[in-house]
Amino acid sequence: MKKIIIALAGSGGLVLAVGCGAGADSAAPAPTPTASKTSGKPIVSPTPVELTRANIGQQVQAALKKQGTYRMTITWQYEQDEHLTTTVKLTGAGEDFSLSGADGSVIGVGGQYFYTDGPLSSKAKWKKYDPKAKGRQALTTNGIILLYRKLVESSRLLDGAPYSSQFAVSPGPYVGEVLTTRYVMLLDLRKAAADNKIYGPFLSAKEAAKEKTLPVSALLDSNGLLRELNYGTGENAFSVHFDNFGTKAVITPPTKQQLTK
Repeated sequence: MKKIIIALAGSGGLVLAVGCGAGADSAAPAPTPTASKTSGKPIVSPTPVELTRANIGQQVQAALKKQGTYRMTITWQYEQDEHLTTTVKLTGAGEDFSLSGADGSVIGVGGQYFYTDGPLSSKAKWKKYDPKAKGRQALTTNGIILLYRKLVESSRLLDGAPYSSQFAVSPGPYVGEVLTTRYVMLLDLRKAAADNKIYGPFLSAKEAAKEKTLPVSALLDSNGLLRELNYGTGENAFSVHFDNFGTKAVITPPTKQQLTK
């Protein structure tokens, strides 16, 4: 909890929906994907459909939607000792999710969001997100909820590909037993912020002017499914592993008895 509060304060209370690292240099290379299990098989690009700046975001979202559910394991460079584990269930209105970490957990169901300090537990007490809430504690809780919501939505980073100054495709490694193709891009956040259809309210023109660019590296399999996503720089670098596609998931909100004011 303390580490998250420090990070929120250090980033002006916000790690963007696009997870920007402060002061990313336009010349900075995209982060290298984390180590994955590899095999001795020849590494060739298996992706049958050509993905470009113009369509990669749409294709990735369509592939995830087709699966319906998936798991994300998020590693934040600022908190290398902690992995946030998230189950995501896509709905017509967006996504429901259950995110758990040692420092805090968030459940999102039907557009309502709940936070507890610590990992998921049947005995946990939850606080509900209230944008009108006042006071330091309420603002901190709301900030953490927004931060975690944006991490859950990190796959949408690729929607900004049309506004990338660099876009390179190369053979990727095996992730588990699945062969991938690597897509590396450098997003121009100022151009993306000018298009509200890309990141909407999560990236303002003011924030984009400060961050300027964001390096992104994505590993996709032959079905266009996102297997790994790396983005950001320095302490605000994130690595996200995707798996458990199509697995049945039931995500429920806390009961009234579990809520605190």
